[in-house]
Amino acid sequence: MFARCSRRRRSRGWWSDIEDVSAYAFDLESEIPLRAWAFRVAVDEWVLAAVMHHIAGDGWSLGPLARDLASAYGARCEGAVPEWEPLPVQYADYTLWQRELLGDEGDADQVEFWRNELASVPEQLALPFDRPRPLVASHQGEVVEVAFEAGLHRRVMSLARERGARTFRSALRWRVVWTRRWMIWSGSS
Repeated sequence: MFARCSRRRRSRGWWSDIEDVSAYAFDLESEIPLRAWAFRVAVDEWVLAAVMHHIAGDGWSLGPLARDLASAYGARCEGAVPEWEPLPVQYADYTLWQRELLGDEGDADQVEFWRNELASVPEQLALPFDRPRPLVASHQGEVVEVAFEAGLHRRVMSLARERGARTFRSALRWRVVWTRRWMIWSGSS
């Protein structure tokens, strides 16, 4: 963990520091895929920023991580040590199960299977663009806000519940279906 005082002016605030560390590029050959910074934003106030590479965790991991951090913080504020329940299954158990199911990573059958599966996959998808592709990828994304009417949102949530899926996955599936139909209708496929 790195601790430092935020030197940013109040006009932009400490959010600029958060933006800076959010763009951190991990060197997975020499670093663990999790970094945390504590920014002192006032005499008695700190902000914690944690950045995790997707190889170390996913959206499902963020809830338990936030709960564990909150629990640890609460315990430390009271001068206590956080008490953790032992996990019923450890990551090592999962890796052993996966190896039993899929075989060793050097398993020739597995390697051959994936070579065949991925042999015909293009390096880039030939999708229509609204601007030329840059020579060097910046990996800087954009945020596009979409507003759904309340009725549509309820129907998507209902579909997700029926299928035992998350609302996001149902909306994503709708987007995939819509894109495929658009490509067929437009003659892009």
